[in-house]
Amino acid sequence: GKNLGKNLYIFYAYFPILHERVFLEKYSRSYRELTAPLLAAIYSLALQWWEFHPQLVGFPKPDVVEQLNEIALRTFFDVVERPKLSIVQTGLLILQCRSECPNNWVICSEVVALAEDLGLGVDCQDWRLPRWERGLRRRLAWAVWTQDKWLSLMESRHSHLILGRNWLVKMLAEDDFPDKSPVISSSQNGSNANGISSVNRASPIGNISMLDLSPTDEDFDSGKMLFQQMVSLSIILGEILDTFYTLGAIKTTNKIEQVLKLAKPLQLKLREWYHSLPSQLSMNNFQARKLNSNAALTLAYFAAEITLHRKIISTLKPETPKELVQVCRTAAKTRLIAAIEFIRDLKTEHINSFWYTCSTGNLTLIGTFAALLYVT
Repeated sequence: GKNLGKNLYIFYAYFPILHERVFLEKYSRSYRELTAPLLAAIYSLALQWWEFHPQLVGFPKPDVVEQLNEIALRTFFDVVERPKLSIVQTGLLILQCRSECPNNWVICSEVVALAEDLGLGVDCQDWRLPRWERGLRRRLAWAVWTQDKWLSLMESRHSHLILGRNWLVKMLAEDDFPDKSPVISSSQNGSNANGISSVNRASPIGNISMLDLSPTDEDFDSGKMLFQQMVSLSIILGEILDTFYTLGAIKTTNKIEQVLKLAKPLQLKLREWYHSLPSQLSMNNFQARKLNSNAALTLAYFAAEITLHRKIISTLKPETPKELVQVCRTAAKTRLIAAIEFIRDLKTEHINSFWYTCSTGNLTLIGTFAALLYVT
């Protein structure tokens, strides 16, 4: 329990749907102040980094992840009739726990319904709420949007969240995030505030080189930027899905010239997004033995690109001019090779860091796209 904050921070920094200070204050008083599904999901996620925590080396990892996930899911549906922000947080964390499960759409749809019931799709700028709660509501709203769009892609379902119609939330700004992290402050001060003791820097234990779990102010800033960039990428993904993958679009966009015309501005948006990434989020921004979640964002970019090329390739017909077929397939193969090389070059620091819920599906998407190119 006392090390929960350290492991919790690894995913909190990149998926800031909890208000860290409020959560830790409640937890330090008593775990009973948190609901059963929220606590079970958080324990399950924290266990992912058990092996890398210096104070837990040598202790066997509790074999309770499946039980925790089952408790979280079962008790989640016991509380959905009493909507609160904490229930939306719980649903998002449960989906994070179930990132390798193939049938999460019903859970995601419940989370979307809860968000709508709580007015998360309406901007709260003029509401009489403390600043921290307005920021939390915006972060939660965009987390729901992001989850909905990527799961829509993964499970071939149709999102009903539409910018400007039923989703009027302003884009995230610096004011929507906390100024600092209690976990980082306590780690830097070597204190035990809120029941969190300081974390040792990366150090060899026997012949094993430990990863550095000590969060820094730079990690905090990078986490905020990564979440914001994931949201903006998800907005582009939403446009791709609306343009090519709704039931209506599948029936009407079936000529290659039409598809290429519609795809061009989307490709330009993706390219502009990628080239405007802050240097801190680049795959080149890498330190040995330091957890690095930039790979999760880069993988999502490749998945969005491939989603666009998948539509182009599947629209090619035997009567399509050979020169056009060659251009389309060469572009698609180039993206596929880049994605495969990206996976090949992943380091331990990337693999063991935080990954968004969609990452498992995104890896699968690369494999199925390779198969599509092969069979065609």
